[in-house]
Amino acid sequence: MNKTLGPTPTSQISALQAVGYLTLHAFDALFPLVPEPVPVKPVPIPLPKAAPKVEPVSPKVYEPPPIVGFLVGWNYSYLSQWEPVCATDEELDRHVLLIGGTGCGKTTLMTRLFMHSVFEEAQHA
Repeated sequence: MNKTLGPTPTSQISALQAVGYLTLHAFDALFPLVPEPVPVKPVPIPLPKAAPKVEPVSPKVYEPPPIVGFLVGWNYSYLSQWEPVCATDEELDRHVLLIGGTGCGKTTLMTRLFMHSVFEEAQHA
C-alpha cells in the first residue's frame, strides 16, 4: 500500500521518501556544512627583554694551497674562495678527454698543456 503526503509540484512522494527527506533536513540542521564562525582570541606573544649579546668574530685569512705542477684553472670553492686546480706531471702522462660546450676553453687548455710540455722538455734538455 502506497501512502502519499499530498501533491508536490513535480510528483507524488511516498511516506518513506518523506521520512528520508525530513531526516536529511534534520541532519543538516544539526550538522551544517558551513559551521558557525567561532570567535578567536589573540594570543599574546612574549617578547625578549633584551637581545642576546653577540661577540664579533675575527676574520680568518684564507690562503689557497700552493700551485704544484701544471695550473689547469681556478675553482670557486664552497668556502667562497678561489682555489687552484693543478695537474701533476704524472697525471699529464695519461690520456685525457675534454668535453665541454662552445667557448668553454677546451682549445685554450689543450694549447696550454702543449706549451707546458714543450717548456718542460726544454728545461730538461
